[in-house]
Amino acid sequence: MLQYIRDRWFLFLVLVVFIFFKIPHLSYPFYWDESWPYATAVHHMYDHGVSLMPGAIPGELSRGHPLFFHAAATSWMHIFGTSNFSLHCYALFISVLFLIVIFEAGFKLFNKRVAAIALLLITLQVCFFVQSAFLLFDMLVAFLSFAAIYCYIRRKYILTIITLSALFYTKESGLIAGFVIGLDALISFFNKKETLKERIAKLAVVAIPTILIGIFFLLQKKILGWYVFPMYSGLIEHSWTNFWYRFRTGCVDVTFHKDYRYYFFLMVPILCIAAAIKNRSIRYLVLLIPMVLIYYWIDDTRAGRIPSRPTFMLFIAAVVYAVTQFKKLNFFKDERAYRFMLMLNFFLFCFLCFSAMNFLTYRYLLVAIVPALFIAAVYIDGLVRKLHKWIIYSVFAAILFFGYYSFAHDIGLGDCDLGAFHGMDVYKGLVAYLEQHSAYDKTISATNFQTREHLIDPYTGYLSSKKIFAKVQYGLDSNTNYIVFDNVEPDNNYDSLKKLNVLRRVYSIKNGTAWGEIYERVK
Repeated sequence: MLQYIRDRWFLFLVLVVFIFFKIPHLSYPFYWDESWPYATAVHHMYDHGVSLMPGAIPGELSRGHPLFFHAAATSWMHIFGTSNFSLHCYALFISVLFLIVIFEAGFKLFNKRVAAIALLLITLQVCFFVQSAFLLFDMLVAFLSFAAIYCYIRRKYILTIITLSALFYTKESGLIAGFVIGLDALISFFNKKETLKERIAKLAVVAIPTILIGIFFLLQKKILGWYVFPMYSGLIEHSWTNFWYRFRTGCVDVTFHKDYRYYFFLMVPILCIAAAIKNRSIRYLVLLIPMVLIYYWIDDTRAGRIPSRPTFMLFIAAVVYAVTQFKKLNFFKDERAYRFMLMLNFFLFCFLCFSAMNFLTYRYLLVAIVPALFIAAVYIDGLVRKLHKWIIYSVFAAILFFGYYSFAHDIGLGDCDLGAFHGMDVYKGLVAYLEQHSAYDKTISATNFQTREHLIDPYTGYLSSKKIFAKVQYGLDSNTNYIVFDNVEPDNNYDSLKKLNVLRRVYSIKNGTAWGEIYERVK
């Protein structure tokens, strides 16, 4: 027991600090999609009973996704209550489990340094920190995807079946992890060095969750009339030109560049060059190829100078070649670590391609950002070992500095930005003003969709009671008594509307870069 604690003291320290800084956020209401449909959806299931059956939640709330996330949240509510605090704790619990699995994967498959570097890299990402207590799918999808691959590599097949089944029943994008594991299981089936029992077990690991989710989709077709929510199936991208643009500027840019993430990844090529010079071997420079391609891809001008399809194929080949070359340089302590790196790289690539073909928003790419940073941690540790052990302290110092810098310079208001909490404070102020002035029967124009939901849906967490505002509408007309503006979801007509003589500003609130205003019609 004492040895277990000694080996994981850094994990415990990081978790304590992480949770300490998250505590103030647990009492907040819900933000953007988190408020509607997700908070509303789990409350709907709480009121009508826990279920994984299609149709247990209306399609406009579930977005047609499988219902494990909702069922788990509802079960949590039956134990810990229905408050905002309880639901944010549910989300934070998932994030803490994720951090533990990340550390364990680094520690068991590599060493304590990889575990510590990966843990620090990931906890110091603004998007991970902000999303860690948000009531949204994406952290759970990222956690279960990473955990499924880790359990599979560790030959924990029962855990893999459970994890993959939960993943498939969380969101359709989780099928990517199943595809990666299934491909490895299929290749392994023809490997005569493994026993027949082992090979069959690997296939069963994927087959059982696949059958279970197949039953769900068949039932969904029978009950609701569609396999996949029509809104999303209509957004699938088929054009190479559009796919390539989304892959470069959406997926690759967000994963490797956005929010100053490139500072963390830049440590890898710098250490590669240093190791190549010290050890007089160009094999260390192979990682520069995908890094240079990423540098070109994320900028439209630079990307236009190189062909798309050949560089796309070169990227795949360079990543695979890099893993095999670093295996020869003894970066991986055994075959399991090597296979984990191959599968994690393949999963990362497949998920980026999948995301480029479908509806995409920043938080979806948490599923790719975490494995990308874990891969970077493995390379950073291996390169440090090829240079000098004392360099590791410089690496930790650099990670801490880059983390501080990215937090200090984050000014966005999205749901992956620290400004999200400023936005919620603004929303709370706007709703509180209308409640204090008993505007429940007044006609309120709110051009922001989320503001309208906050005024009419108690489950979003902004109303002080179950009493809602009865006359909330979009746009200004002759019946309007109040009109609400904010810059979280800006109104393009704000500048012209606020100048109207019939309106006077009665309330304004500003928090950080977020602001909101309420105008009253002059009688």
